[in-house]
Amino acid sequence: MKDQHEKIKGYRDLQQEEIDFINQIKQKAEEVDGLIKELHSFRELQRARFWELEKAENSHLEVGEVVIDDRKIDGLSGDQLIESAKCRDRATTSLKTGFMWLVRSVALPEGF
Repeated sequence: MKDQHEKIKGYRDLQQEEIDFINQIKQKAEEVDGLIKELHSFRELQRARFWELEKAENSHLEVGEVVIDDRKIDGLSGDQLIESAKCRDRATTSLKTGFMWLVRSVALPEGF
């Protein structure tokens, strides 16, 4: 639908420079998203290798038997791999929020 922003309360016509800024911001956001996805794939491969190693090393254990976990893949423990995923997820949320605010700083819609 043409001129949708005119039908949505609080939106205004943007100057070409503002449209260009918003498009640049969205392009950077896509680049950052690509970097996050690369990190996710990298860590997922490490995590898969870690759990394969754990499965192989624990295949001889009886049910309920406990092992002190000091295994590492590429110098990282299982806990560190889990922490990496938590940090990445938190960063993703914060970066999405940051890019949203940056677009809003250009678009400046009216109202709450």
